[in-house]
Amino acid sequence: MHTIAGQAEPGIVASLPRAIADPDSPVLLIGATGSLRAANQAELVPLVQAWLSSFPDNASPMAHCLVHRVPLGEVFDPTQAVGHPHVEPRRMLRRVPDPVLGEVLVAGYPFKFSAQPQLPALYAPLLGEHNREVLQRVLGYDDATIDALVGDGVLQSGPR
Repeated sequence: MHTIAGQAEPGIVASLPRAIADPDSPVLLIGATGSLRAANQAELVPLVQAWLSSFPDNASPMAHCLVHRVPLGEVFDPTQAVGHPHVEPRRMLRRVPDPVLGEVLVAGYPFKFSAQPQLPALYAPLLGEHNREVLQRVLGYDDATIDALVGDGVLQSGPR
């Protein structure tokens, strides 16, 4: 599955009809600006999807669009992202220690900033690990109220 960049510069949008090999394509007319793309989405999406579906495999439209300078990128499900040469070097997946499962992969933050090269440490909390803290700090519950919720089975905690 692929997607075309939702907000593109006018020059990139003008490249799409050339890439589709139809300079009179309605894609240019109904998708020339962000506002037009949003307003004409019901018509625009099927046009682009039909064109993408005309290729024999996923690599073909990627190569074709690269030649015409149309931004096109793969959309992965989580299992496809693991080990992908684009995903791993960009630290788009993070390894997080889980007290029950060991190390697990989670989606990383997609944006990286030079002023913050180190990402904050993460860990997967246990079920209900922060119940008491959140209920006291955010809702102002006292220990007796929280203990009653635990006793009534409303709050759960401990290993999954």
